[in-house]
Amino acid sequence: MNIFKFFYLVTIAVSLTACGGGGGGSSASSETPVIQKTYVSSATAGEVLKYSVDTVAKTYSYEILQSAYGLSGEKGNGTLTYNGDGTFSPSESPGSKIIPLKNGLLLGNVKLLMNGTSKDVPIIGMESPATTADGIAGTYNFVSLQCNNQSFGIYTACGTAYGTVKVTKSTETTASFTSCTSGDIDSTCTGTTTTGTTTTGTLTYDSNGVWKVKANNSTHFNYLVAFTSPNGQKVGWIDFNDPTVFKYGQAVISEKIAITSGAGIDGNYIYKNTLGGTGSVSLSSNTSTLQVKTSSGVVATANQPWGGFAKSTTGFGLMAGNGVYVYMDPNVSNSYYEIGIQK
Repeated sequence: MNIFKFFYLVTIAVSLTACGGGGGGSSASSETPVIQKTYVSSATAGEVLKYSVDTVAKTYSYEILQSAYGLSGEKGNGTLTYNGDGTFSPSESPGSKIIPLKNGLLLGNVKLLMNGTSKDVPIIGMESPATTADGIAGTYNFVSLQCNNQSFGIYTACGTAYGTVKVTKSTETTASFTSCTSGDIDSTCTGTTTTGTTTTGTLTYDSNGVWKVKANNSTHFNYLVAFTSPNGQKVGWIDFNDPTVFKYGQAVISEKIAITSGAGIDGNYIYKNTLGGTGSVSLSSNTSTLQVKTSSGVVATANQPWGGFAKSTTGFGLMAGNGVYVYMDPNVSNSYYEIGIQK
């Protein structure tokens, strides 16, 4: 296992600790989980879509709502094959896996035709996202993948980043935001200790639980979805479609809550990354030092560089509530971005 896996595991650890074990997710037994849900989802290449799963009928379908590649309105569907471990393989990409969870989260894969080539693109989705400003207001940590140009699922000229963003309610359907890249907005992006880069802008509710996000110095829209996970923590994603400020890509955001020790950290997780990889890893915790060790022995330290993150020697990981994590590691690749979920 590469060193980046350790960080995602610490992220998971935080997530699971915060939510007491991740909530009712997919079963690891051979019995097929019963899930019939629609998840508003973001693809890492820059798409917003509704992804529906019916594990009883063993079918899935999706519709693209917003697209950086002219695919808005396109639909797809197929059948699901249960793998006996809580995961399913969609017929359009039988070598990949999706994990729909009863707790309102989805990790999956969608095949998109971009620049004349079909690409398997990772997606993360959320059920019943917030439709009011109260539901999205808060201070979040984030990890992002941002590409200078439309990536077409190849992720060239891309980079990863981490930081914080604060969302403040204006009206029931509007809000403002201030983001801080490489810094904690509650300390290192305020007062006389500014070390991060800030961006300000507005949010306006659109439809389907999707919010339009616009930087003050841009005319282009990005898209945000957030929901409150069963443990009360707000979790979401931002889909970037802005060539002038945020570029193209995705961020996962998680309400800024410190990682605490406790039960429910240990377990098995499945991940997807921008290098086309997918796999699983096990996690065990050391609650006395707030460290998490992977099955290969790599260790990450929780609440570094500030609360809610976990830091290895080369990367940064983020817990995202209810057993989801996101991880970046420039030592692997400038465009290395990984999202995972507990089985």
